[in-house]
Amino acid sequence: DLTTLSLGLNELSGKIPVSFGTLKLTHLFLLIKGTGSVPEELGNLSSLVNLQLALNNFTGQLPQQVCQGGKLVYFTAAFNNFNGPIPVSLKNCRTLYRVRPEHNQLSGYIDQDFGVYPNLTYIDLSYNRL
Repeated sequence: DLTTLSLGLNELSGKIPVSFGTLKLTHLFLLIKGTGSVPEELGNLSSLVNLQLALNNFTGQLPQQVCQGGKLVYFTAAFNNFNGPIPVSLKNCRTLYRVRPEHNQLSGYIDQDFGVYPNLTYIDLSYNRL
């Protein structure tokens, strides 16, 4: 089984395939200088431990169920053009260790959209509309 998909530092273009949401991944690295939106189907990756969407030109909203499986430890979507709310699944994702959605246009309320994270060592929410 494929558990890690790393497409980092490429010059890929086009949309992220919706079919990525059917994979049994634990680690997904899409540091690809990508554009367009991230499919909501990535929220179907219930075994995901590490999701890195940083350093792209992604637009639209983040998938709302990025921590559907409750195993997500590392999440970054930094340096994109995401807008809209913080993913709802992050509120109850108690496994989080590092969270980096900085340099986007995310909106919401920190006290309502985030929960208690006993293992959290780093979070950067700067340069958003929170």
